[in-house]
Amino acid sequence: MTEELELFCEDMDEQLGIMEETLVDMSELSIEEVDSEMINKLFRAMHTMKGNAGMFGFDDVVSFAHVAENLLDEVRNEKIALTQDMVDLFLLVNDHSKELIDITVQEDKLDDDQLEHHNDLLSQLSIFLGKEAPTTVSKSEQNQEQEETTIPTYLIEIRPKKSFYESDMDIFSIVKFLGVIGDISDLKLEDKDIPTIDKIEEKDGYLSISMRYECEEPFEDIQAAFDFVKDDIELNISNITKQVESIEVEAKEEEKVVVQTPEQPKTTTKSKPKPKAKKAEKSSSLRVDSAKVDQLINLIS
Repeated sequence: MTEELELFCEDMDEQLGIMEETLVDMSELSIEEVDSEMINKLFRAMHTMKGNAGMFGFDDVVSFAHVAENLLDEVRNEKIALTQDMVDLFLLVNDHSKELIDITVQEDKLDDDQLEHHNDLLSQLSIFLGKEAPTTVSKSEQNQEQEETTIPTYLIEIRPKKSFYESDMDIFSIVKFLGVIGDISDLKLEDKDIPTIDKIEEKDGYLSISMRYECEEPFEDIQAAFDFVKDDIELNISNITKQVESIEVEAKEEEKVVVQTPEQPKTTTKSKPKPKAKKAEKSSSLRVDSAKVDQLINLIS
């Protein structure tokens, strides 16, 4: 086991311990006596576990923790009322999280009984969310409603420092985690800062990564994905939602350009005419600013 993975396991044990201790305390109280700090402890622990698992690409842990975290977030924001059944459920969630983490670290898979229990817990968590949040939709339904709902869009730029390469961390584990809670597009590896070979230092960071990122999670959650490496990278996250909306509106307006009719006079030039398609006499021409065409092509790609 690598040093980083050992630290991961230690931190996960600590967070699970915090959750278990808090839940036991809550179970000994009446629901009215449970205070907001207890709920916040549970939320922070689950949020930390989700982020840590995402750093190592443990998708099963991330997706399970994400549902539990969503319910805790609704409870702490007083959108869903805490019940004793919910406390009992989170005790089971805590126990299963321990088991799931152990199995994942050992690069093993849940057996049939464990998988059935896993799915049952997810179903119970979703029921609590569904009762109080009927407008919550799945990812596929979100895609269908994308034209009606504006999803926050960010430009994320990451440039690892020399210390990052010395830490043996993998930048694409972070990218993979971001892909679990949002949608990545236009992922690019930038090499414009690579110097000539005589000036290259072995472990200096010359490559950088940029991406367009759509995510409905809070901005703090996106930043938290980089907590492990925040001192070892140069990070810039810009909200470009309005810019994207503006480009999309311009692209739609291009559909309304005026089409020249065959009766309109055509200007002749001395340049050599380009070959025409076989049915050119039935086609019409469009006049569109070249910059807008470039924007439209970028959107399509």
